Amino acid sequence: MATRTRKILVVEDTPNLRRLVAYLLGRAGYEVLQAEDGRAAVEVLKRHLPDLILLDIRMPNMDGFELLELLRGFPRAQAIPVVMLTSLSGARDLDRAMQLGVVDFLTKPIEPRALLTQVARIVGPPTG
Repeated sequence: MATRTRKILVVEDTPNLRRLVAYLLGRAGYEVLQAEDGRAAVEVLKRHLPDLILLDIRMPNMDGFELLELLRGFPRAQAIPVVMLTSLSGARDLDRAMQLGVVDFLTKPIEPRALLTQVARIVGPPTG
C-alpha cells in the first residue's frame, strides 16, 4: 500500500512566520499549503483537504475564530484538527477556541522542536 504525505495548511498573516513554519514542516517531509488569512484559507480548502490546520487567531479580513466557525459548518472540514498559533493567552480566547474544537495551541514565537513534536503527535510522521 502506497504511503501518502501528510498535508498541513498554515494560516498566518505574518509572512516571515508563515514562511518559517512552512519551511520547517517542509524540511521535515510534510506537504505544506499556505494562506495569509482566513479568506485565503477558504480558497485553499476548496481545493485541498489538509490533515491539520495551523491557524493564527488575529488576522485581517477573516480572523482565526471566524474561520473556525465557518469550518464547523462543513462536514468535511469538521474532522480536520486545528492547532492555534497565538501570542494571546487570555482565558476568554482560549475558552472560545476550545469550544470551537481546537485541539491544541502553539505560543509565538514558535519553537521549531515544539512545532514538529506537536504536528507529529497529531497527524503522525510526514508519510503514513
